[in-house]
This record gives sequence, structure tokens and C-alpha cells, in this order.
Amino acid sequence: MNGGLGAFRFDHAILASRELEPMSERLASLGLAPEYGGLHANGVTHNALVGFDDGSYLELLSTVDPDETPPRRARLIRETAGPCGWAVGTTALEAAIERFADLGLTVDGPIEMERRTDDGELAKWACAFLGDCVPGTRYPFLIADRTPRSRRVRSSESVRGTELTGVRTVLLGVAELDRAVAEYERFFGLESDGRWVDDDLGLEVGTFEGSPVIITAPLPENEWLTERLERFGALPWGFLLETTDFDRTAARFPIRRWERPSPGRAGWIDASFGVDGRLGVVERA
Repeated sequence: MNGGLGAFRFDHAILASRELEPMSERLASLGLAPEYGGLHANGVTHNALVGFDDGSYLELLSTVDPDETPPRRARLIRETAGPCGWAVGTTALEAAIERFADLGLTVDGPIEMERRTDDGELAKWACAFLGDCVPGTRYPFLIADRTPRSRRVRSSESVRGTELTGVRTVLLGVAELDRAVAEYERFFGLESDGRWVDDDLGLEVGTFEGSPVIITAPLPENEWLTERLERFGALPWGFLLETTDFDRTAARFPIRRWERPSPGRAGWIDASFGVDGRLGVVERA
């Protein structure tokens, strides 16, 4: 995978909202205007997408009717959790399912899905959900296209050809850092390359060599992540977009620097997505 998860590649990141329009408008105000993706086959959920040139994308997920209950992620959508999930892509879904099952991880799938796009095309894909958790929260879910990927997502006009090239990093929140790091090493074959404490955000942090996931656990004084985990369980709380020109990006956004996530410069462009969710940028190494 691009980003150090073995045979998988980073596919997309999910932000959940009770209503699609307010979050779409928030991103548009940052120059990241989403494009409407379409209605899912369940007839309940729909999405808007910010597609990047590297093929990754942000998915804004909601219900068409705020009072409807979706088959998955009901609480995350109802309570506007913001960043809440991620997916990795594979061209060998059935083999991947067998591998994770052999490692002792619960797997639900393959599950065939589809969505009718705004221009009438039918996008089809299959997913497999890992672990006994809401799909894409503690672990990424697996996704494989059944129709050309361009039907599911294209690069968006608002970011096409710019220095913002894709979704680079998933910031995963957990209650127990050691356990989560060991799980990612076992299930995804990652190699831990560092532990550090972020006093500014009140986090204990674990990273992996060449991986898109950074695992974080709250320090005792960290109320915002502790409350988020008590509310939703382990799940992402932020995403970092990759920029090839940090100075140019900093001229476009009021970036608040984050000093320690990677060798490249990083910072937050918005720290109010949903319930303490964050969106930021990181410089390509």
C-alpha cells in the first residue's frame, strides 16, 4: 500500500455529519469545495467528495433525511462526529479477508455496494469490515472497486492541479496506546518507529515507519479526546492533507503549526470539524 500497510493503498477518509450541507460549506470556505457523490443503494445515506490528484479523497457522509437511521455509523452521523473512519484499497479482497481471518481478526464481508452518481452512472464496489467495531473506526475497512474507480471518485475542481495532492495521515484516537500499536503491528505488518508525548495537545503518540496512521492516546489532562473516546470508542479524530508547497498552503489557510508529527512541517487549517475533529496539512517529506 502507498503509505506502509502492506498490500493495501490508502483509499479515503470519512467525515460524518447530521446534515451534508453545513460541512460541505465549511470545506468550501477553506477552498476545498466538495462535489456531490450521490445516493447510496440503501436509500438512506448520501455523500459529497473532495477528490485529490493522487486518487485519495475525503468523503462527507450523511443521511438524506436527518431523522433517518442509517444501517451503519448511526451515532457518528446523528451526533456529527466529523472525522470518524478510513478505508484502504485492494485488488485482492477475498485473499485479504482470508488473511485477516487467519490472524484472528473478525471480518464481515465481502459486502457488495453501489451508488448512483449525480450524472446517472452506477458505481459498484465491495467492502470488508475488520474487527468488532463500527466500520473504519478502530481499523480501516477494505474496499475493492467492481466498476472503474473514476465512477466512484474523480479529482475535484477545487483542488485539481494544486499543491494539495491527497490525504496523507490518519490520526487515530484510542484509550490504550500499547494495545493498539501491537494490533497494527500484528494485523498490518507495521514496524513501530517511535513514541513521544505531545504536551500541547495532551497526547501520547505512536508512529510506524512509512505508514499513514498515527496512533494517539489521551494523557490524563486531555479532556477533549477522553470525552470523544467515551462517546464513540476508538476512531480517527483528524486527517492531514499532503501539500507539496507548505508556504503556498500557509498563504491560503490560517495554519496553526503542529511541531512533531513528521519530518515535514505540519499544521491545522480547521480544528472544529464535528466533535473535536481536526483537519490539517503536512508537508511532503
